[in-house]
Amino acid sequence: MSLNKPKKDEWKNLKNYSDYIAEPKMDGERCTLQNIDGEISVVRDSGKVKNTMYPELLDIDIPDGTVLDGEVCIPKNDYYADFNTFQLRMNLQDNVKIQQYLKSPDTTVSFVAFDILQHDYNKVIDEPWKTRRGILETIPTSERLKRITTHTPDELYPMVQKYGMEGIVLKNKQSPYERDWVKMKNIVERDFRVSGYNTSDKRFISTITIEDIESGNPMGNVTYFGPRFPQTEDAARKLKGSIAVIQYLESGAKNKPRFPVLKEIRHG
Repeated sequence: MSLNKPKKDEWKNLKNYSDYIAEPKMDGERCTLQNIDGEISVVRDSGKVKNTMYPELLDIDIPDGTVLDGEVCIPKNDYYADFNTFQLRMNLQDNVKIQQYLKSPDTTVSFVAFDILQHDYNKVIDEPWKTRRGILETIPTSERLKRITTHTPDELYPMVQKYGMEGIVLKNKQSPYERDWVKMKNIVERDFRVSGYNTSDKRFISTITIEDIESGNPMGNVTYFGPRFPQTEDAARKLKGSIAVIQYLESGAKNKPRFPVLKEIRHG
């Protein structure tokens, strides 16, 4: 089932959504959690099954015939999820490393449900949000299954800066699943120059140091280690002077990126 993709809007237009419900945007990997014929699965909208990557979610107890829409992430509270740490788990297929990460609550994932697509084998995507939310609230939560909190836009807006949230999602309470979702992100994406890198041991690069491209001023460190980035001597030699595409929260001390996340490295 293709998952709904919210349209984007700017914070200056928040007043236009006073009749909408507002939910925290948790930063992780968008998936569905399904119980079909008694078998729990974690599935991307592409159809890729992620069970081996997130085995701690397979013990979640949801009713047979249920499909939940949500985010696999590492929530720190009701408003914020740690994406930097989550990158260690995203797309990781090494079972030995996965088992090591399961030993720590800091690297154990949860499923945060924010909608329901199917209940008792009946599709509910044509029902209005308020009806789907009522059904979702009948699904028991647990240590590994959370339910997104709901607010008015005015209630949630002050929390964005307070908790370092990625942003919010606004939903029309009267609309079916396919329509009227709006995303507002508290994220800036910007290019920096890589000035160096750090290693925690000789086997992998742990962080890169970045600087402002125009002024050359140092802008701090960004986590590099993760399955998406190569850990080779050749990659390390090419890092210095390359361009790092960084996403970060808009506010930060001395204009430095706050909670920076490395999205891409460009060479040349």
